Amino acid sequence: MFNPDASRGERVAAATAGQIILPHDTQELPDEDPPVEGPCQESDVSSDDLEPDEKGLVGRVQSVEHVRLPFPAVDLQRCRQHRISKIVHLLFSVDTLYCGRSLTANLAEPTFDASQVHEQTFCEQCHKAILA
Repeated sequence: MFNPDASRGERVAAATAGQIILPHDTQELPDEDPPVEGPCQESDVSSDDLEPDEKGLVGRVQSVEHVRLPFPAVDLQRCRQHRISKIVHLLFSVDTLYCGRSLTANLAEPTFDASQVHEQTFCEQCHKAILA
C-alpha cells in the first residue's frame, strides 16, 4: 500500500516486502564516510579484464569522431551568426531560419568576411535543409 508520507527508504522497504531493514535510531548510522585512500586517477578495471565484446565497444566509442560539413556556398548577406555560440545560420524568411528556429535578438549579421568562412561553424540543420 502506498504511503505518500513515508520516506524514500520506507517506500523501498515496503516495495521489497520488508527484506530491507531500516535503522530507526540515528545512532546506528555512521557519523562520517569512510576515508578514501588516495585520489582515483585511473579505472580499477583494465582493458584486459573486459570481455571480448566489451573491448570492441570501448574501442568503437573512443574512436568515434564527429566531422562537421564544410561551410556551404551561400550569400553571407542572408546569414545570421549567434552572438554567443558563433554558429552561423541561413535566413529562410524575414523571421525564420532554414533550421526552423525563429530569428531572435541573439542572431545578428556575421562578424567575419568571405575570406574567413572556412573557419566558421555553420548550423548542421540549416545545412541539411539547404541540401534537401
